[in-house]
Amino acid sequence: SVGGNNNLAFCQSQSIPAPNVPLDGASGIRTLGRIGLTLSGGVNIYSPFEAGFNDCATDPMPCACDGASCQSGLDVRTCEEHLFHACDTAVNTRLFMDSCGGHAYPYHIHTDPVCNYESDADTGHSSLLGVGLDGFGIYGKFESNSKRPCDLDACHGHVGPVPIDDEHGVTGVAS
Repeated sequence: SVGGNNNLAFCQSQSIPAPNVPLDGASGIRTLGRIGLTLSGGVNIYSPFEAGFNDCATDPMPCACDGASCQSGLDVRTCEEHLFHACDTAVNTRLFMDSCGGHAYPYHIHTDPVCNYESDADTGHSSLLGVGLDGFGIYGKFESNSKRPCDLDACHGHVGPVPIDDEHGVTGVAS
């Protein structure tokens, strides 16, 4: 069990950069579904948006309760909070995010993957935790001095220097 989730990972072959993903950097990553892989274990990283939950009274899978649903494309945390507020019955949280930011089978991460990184003791910058399907690195939430950056774009990303990471091939500070 990782983060309170008992689902198991299984092996599959994947290529990075993925053949169907634009590599120009300007296109951005898709907003629903798989966007990358973690370096530790190759766990799929999904966008912060959920595929949706059905009303269990009318459509059983995937569902969390009777009397409420979440449409595809709603961010995960908003969906979960909506269901806690709007459901007529007790909420089945089995498919909700665990403490590591992931859920479901096959297990995948949607939210801040706090179990996959720490900030670097020297710089305070989060370590490289994954690679996007476009080949760009995915880092944790800390920029420097273990603080979040203030210049994030609409997708919570930005361009800036990253720490050298010889283990994962980041050999110089990028700008």
